[in-house]
Amino acid sequence: MKVLLAEAFSIKADQILGPGWLDGGRMLADCFTVLAKLPDGAASTQLRPMLQNLLAERFKLRFHKETRVRPSYLLTVDKGGSKLRQTDPDAPGVRARVGQVAFGFTTPLIKGSMTLAVFSRLLSQRLGSPIQDSTDLNGTYDIDLTWTADQPGEALPWGAAADPGASVFTAIRESLGLKLEPRKLPVEMLIIDHIDRTPSAN
Repeated sequence: MKVLLAEAFSIKADQILGPGWLDGGRMLADCFTVLAKLPDGAASTQLRPMLQNLLAERFKLRFHKETRVRPSYLLTVDKGGSKLRQTDPDAPGVRARVGQVAFGFTTPLIKGSMTLAVFSRLLSQRLGSPIQDSTDLNGTYDIDLTWTADQPGEALPWGAAADPGASVFTAIRESLGLKLEPRKLPVEMLIIDHIDRTPSAN
């Protein structure tokens, strides 16, 4: 359910507060099969509003939003300046790479052509903490970042061990010329007032 809610409202799962059964864990949480189709001619931007409607109709979802201060990170340009390289829109194959990101398994990896807003969101997912882009860099950049999974929320799957290497803070500074600064920042939270554990009948 947290995955459905996060997708419906375009937020991270840890921005959702609700009944305890939402946090049952991968093996214990209730799972649902959703079969849905956009109407012919509908834009992909309609998907999230339709998913919100599905949750309201089938699970009787009611919610409100609150802004709470949480431990976070601020993404800024390092004192030595940015090392980012802007994506060449005319480079062969670049259109196919825009928006596509590779994730490492034994070593954390973010790679692709993206804006820093997208990069911040992906990195936030890997670190398990909110990240606010404060670089004022508005282009699309070729990013290739790897680091050692030694931060909270970066546990490697299946107990795999990462090769010794740079922490995420060092890798971002040395590879991208950027910096992560610990902060306490306001984060918008989705507060679940009510949600049925069993959906209405098909």
